[in-house]
Amino acid sequence: MSEEERTGPSNAGKGSEVTTSRSTSCCGVINRIKTEPLFHQSLIRTACLYLTLFTLGFSKGQIGPSLLDLQIISGVGLKEGSILLTTFYAGYMGGACVGGAIYDRIRRVFTLTGSNFLLALVTLAIPWCSVYLIMLVVFAFFGLSLGITDSVASGDLQYTWGLDGRRRTCKGCNSCTQ
Repeated sequence: MSEEERTGPSNAGKGSEVTTSRSTSCCGVINRIKTEPLFHQSLIRTACLYLTLFTLGFSKGQIGPSLLDLQIISGVGLKEGSILLTTFYAGYMGGACVGGAIYDRIRRVFTLTGSNFLLALVTLAIPWCSVYLIMLVVFAFFGLSLGITDSVASGDLQYTWGLDGRRRTCKGCNSCTQ
């Protein structure tokens, strides 16, 4: 493999070298974790938010495979089963709107804790709903909690890193361009 294939097309004639982000080994993230408490706190917060978004995806991913079982539990056919999904996604959309509306009004940690607690309760309640109307209400709350979680966690990630989310992790190095 040639040098150009590994690093991309060269900027021949432009007077600059092509470097990849892996080729610079300066400052390092570990050094920033040790010296900057705010950076350390931001990393921990990011890990928690990614875990929250992982549980969101895991919860949302359980709907498809379990839909036939939920139809059997509530004793409905395909038409009513599709209404369950429509109710879920309407709740999700409403939850995203609610999450956006309360994003700055209530502390985000409390919002995420409340929506994850609601998610846990609803997830526990779904298999026990044999009455179709109760299942619809539970699915609406299920979507609501996921929508709030999604909007608040995504917004909090952007708030946590701000403009630093797109910058390199090294500061003050002569070999790095920012």
